[in-house]
Amino acid sequence: MKIFSANSIESLEALGTVAELRQKLQETVSPLKVEAESYDDLLKIIQVLQKKWVDAVPGPFVSRRAEVIFYLTKLEGDQRCQLLGLTEKHFQDAALAKKWYRSLRQLTHSDREGGSDEAFLALQKLYRIVNFPSDDDE
Repeated sequence: MKIFSANSIESLEALGTVAELRQKLQETVSPLKVEAESYDDLLKIIQVLQKKWVDAVPGPFVSRRAEVIFYLTKLEGDQRCQLLGLTEKHFQDAALAKKWYRSLRQLTHSDREGGSDEAFLALQKLYRIVNFPSDDDE
């Protein structure tokens, strides 16, 4: 729904009148009631929904953490690397690889809320491959 991508009053104005947008929101969040009398009211409601309403979150994942854990535990090979943002540059630049690893470690570590042992172990294994390519790769 385009309304959930709105990030300003101007973007809301381009989508329709306050009454039209209120009705679209009402249909989406029913049985909850949307009470908005201005674009400003609508924007505030949309901003809350963008953070907390699963239907307003873009893509099939409810969070970046869930997305990364899925990629690490359910996918393999080039597809997994591509979706995790792992490129040839990471194999050539140890600092870049370390930065990439740390950003994903924050999401997957089991000590973090929602973390996953399985995903963290898969990330560590992948990071070792990036940092220590076999002689066949050289």
